[in-house]
Amino acid sequence: MRVLFTSTGGDGHVLPLLPLACAFAARGDDVAFAAPANHRARIEELDLRFERAGPTIDDLTPQLDRHRAATVLLSPTDRRPAAFTGRFAEIEAPRRLDDLRAIVEKERPAILIHESADLAAPIAGAAAGVQTVNHAFGLPIPEPALGRAAKAMAPYWRNAGLDPDELAGAYRGGYVTICPPSFLADLPDAPSQTYALRPADAAPPATRGRDRPLVYATLGTSFNVLETFRVLLESFEGVDCNVIMTVGRNRDPRDLDPIPENVVVERYIPQAEILPKCDAVVSHAGSGTLFATLAHGLPLVLLPKGADQFENAAMGSTLGFGEPILPDDFTADHLRGALVRVLREPSYGAAAASLAAEIAAMPAAALVADELAAQR
Repeated sequence: MRVLFTSTGGDGHVLPLLPLACAFAARGDDVAFAAPANHRARIEELDLRFERAGPTIDDLTPQLDRHRAATVLLSPTDRRPAAFTGRFAEIEAPRRLDDLRAIVEKERPAILIHESADLAAPIAGAAAGVQTVNHAFGLPIPEPALGRAAKAMAPYWRNAGLDPDELAGAYRGGYVTICPPSFLADLPDAPSQTYALRPADAAPPATRGRDRPLVYATLGTSFNVLETFRVLLESFEGVDCNVIMTVGRNRDPRDLDPIPENVVVERYIPQAEILPKCDAVVSHAGSGTLFATLAHGLPLVLLPKGADQFENAAMGSTLGFGEPILPDDFTADHLRGALVRVLREPSYGAAAASLAAEIAAMPAAALVADELAAQR
């Protein structure tokens, strides 16, 4: 069976799809993965066929910078619909659609599995009569964001000879959720089938044997601004812990000198290597880092900057596994206080451990691949 995966260019959109893509390949299916060119090496290292589709994030930097500057001026209620629509419906989708339609025509897959922000994929699938599956990268996209994006995408549906979808094609087929049960939210439309997929696997905790707790700090790849890291460094200097902070491959740790004695700064460390050694995480609340951290049962300090990060941070407060700090409260003093509470108060770790048990009980990618194949 031929299976096509598609994703926009962000790491947080590509990475959640890879376990299921590899599971289909392990079944012996013919798997192709359509993504921007900068993901070729990562995808081909997994022995998946790569197809180039759409621009890279670097290609879009001027448009994305202008878009972010405009959306940060909006109220929190308006920001997410405007941010999602502007980036994925107005900037990315028009530049992906022709590539995807050509790839679908060439591949003729039995199933097209796309991440939730790839708004060109449902059109490409519907135009070719191919079954589509929406693979979430976190919480469901809020209905106001989907509705606004659908209006921006309507002309592209009509140009393909299709009636526009009121929710941008998000629920025309199946839906794969990577949220643990406590996170689950109602969907604005009923997909043909919903599949739960374990978002991350946890390695056994490393032997710690140290006097002070270890904290991992990351801001991901989209909001890793040096000034933000400087605030983090100021806050860490006053806490009785050791910190490993990663700044991203596009940043130089030397730009942050002087660095406190209890902090080590690196460009990148695989989370699978660092998380088993940690006691807590300071994160931008991106879904990939969040679910990987919770899979290890670790509490968090959550520093949302955009996209789905605000919804994720709110879940930290609601479910008790983390302390959110919103942009207006982002100071070294607030961060220091939140980190001390997360490290000292056992309720945060207990809530994270409960979610780790939920994640461990979710179906593995191999089972989900078998279920999807059976439904085609």
